[in-house]
Amino acid sequence: MMGGLGGVKVATITVDCEDPHQLGGFWSALLGVAVVEVGEDYVELAKLAEDAPNLLFLQVPVPKAGKNRLHLDLVVPGVKS
Repeated sequence: MMGGLGGVKVATITVDCEDPHQLGGFWSALLGVAVVEVGEDYVELAKLAEDAPNLLFLQVPVPKAGKNRLHLDLVVPGVKS
């Protein structure tokens, strides 16, 4: 590992999108992973591997314009608030 905080892991890769149900279904079929949770405005897929992040497709009200909308949710051990 190069620098950074020891033990930090990507827990979730979140994709902002217009239709999370359609996009989640597409990626579920393509990757061969199960849909583990569905809400009105989101779809969560199972992890590809035990220590891998899961994928979360989240509906946003603003149409995409330009760059892809993606962010990483990190798990950091031992951080106190």
